[in-house]
Amino acid sequence: PPGLYDGYTEQELDSLITRASMLMRRATRTAFYAVDASGMPTNEKILQAFREATAAQVQAWVEAGVARDLSTGGANTSATVRSSSNNGSSITVDTSLADAARLRLLGGGLAEGAVLILEDAGLIGQMPYLEV
Repeated sequence: PPGLYDGYTEQELDSLITRASMLMRRATRTAFYAVDASGMPTNEKILQAFREATAAQVQAWVEAGVARDLSTGGANTSATVRSSSNNGSSITVDTSLADAARLRLLGGGLAEGAVLILEDAGLIGQMPYLEV
C-alpha cells in the first residue's frame, strides 16, 4: 500500500526482506520443487509464491508495528497502556488478541497472508507421504 514503508531506509527494508526470506525457506524446508544451480525455484508459480509470501510477511511486520523490534524479539518494545481512570471513571481495553498476534510475529511466526500464499502454491500444509 502507498506510504506503508515511508520512514524505513533501504537498508532496513533489505534487512526485513532477508529475514522474511529466511522464514519462508524454513517454513518450506520439506517442500519438493525443482531448483536451478543457485537453489532458486525454476517453476515461475513457485518463485512468485516465494516473492509474494516474503512481501506479505514484511507488510505484516510493518503494519503490526513490530518491524523494528524483530532483532530483539520485542525486548525493547514500549509498554502499552490498557486502562485509564479519571475522576472515578475508568476504561479498560482488551488487547490480548493483538498482543498474541504481535508475539507470534516477533517470535518468528508466519503472517496469515504468507501462510495462505504458501499453502495455495502447495509449499506447506500438505501431509508427508512415502512413495513405494
